[in-house]
Amino acid sequence: MAETKPGKLSKALLAVQGTEMPIKADAENKHFTYKYATLHSIMEVVEPVLTKNKLLLIQRPYMDIVDGHYQVSVQTQLVHTESDEHIECEPSAVCDGTPQQVGSAITYLRRYGLSAILGLVTEDDDDGEGTRKSAYAAAAEKAPTKKPKKESTPEDKKAAHEKRMKITDMVMEMAQGDEERAADILEAATTTYAEDGVTVEWAGKKSILNITDAAAGVNLGKVRKHYEAWKGPDTEPADGEMEFEDKDIPF
Repeated sequence: MAETKPGKLSKALLAVQGTEMPIKADAENKHFTYKYATLHSIMEVVEPVLTKNKLLLIQRPYMDIVDGHYQVSVQTQLVHTESDEHIECEPSAVCDGTPQQVGSAITYLRRYGLSAILGLVTEDDDDGEGTRKSAYAAAAEKAPTKKPKKESTPEDKKAAHEKRMKITDMVMEMAQGDEERAADILEAATTTYAEDGVTVEWAGKKSILNITDAAAGVNLGKVRKHYEAWKGPDTEPADGEMEFEDKDIPF
């Protein structure tokens, strides 16, 4: 085996990231106004570029039972075939353990891991210059709102955008790829009950599209409580645990 030469992997990755890769957004989110690239679409473009730069892609799925829940993990590894240098990530997801849930989680984790390790953006752009138009910006534009007493500033809109992103990260992690579960989780987390714990004072939101800028902060607090009860206090979606930057699991 040839002696390992530090730096070959980083040079190869730099060459990959410097290559124009027109990845087609070939799937559409049912609840958000944006499209995203499927695993097939990504692999079709990325695989020849990796091969050209002597990078081997290895993705290994694993499943375990953690605290009574099925946990699916996919180790994504890029190996430089000349130097044996490698880089890897291993995102994980909790699912119900049914074949459909496991398959869905593996497909998502493969796409998520590959996109993350190569720094790919696999959502539609809002113009031809590479500026991403996220689902949250579209939601802010389309959500029904009452006449504001005070016009929102760009800083206000940016803050609301970030709050919606945090809401979706947490809900997506709890739902693990199931569209109906994600909508149900969001609705349950954002429903406000009276003191008797039965009477509904404010109905919950079934879609992120229904969360206005003004209500983003309140709903973030509600979802965070739900998330902490599910995962534990003082927790945030962490790297490798489904931070959902691509937002391709719709709800």
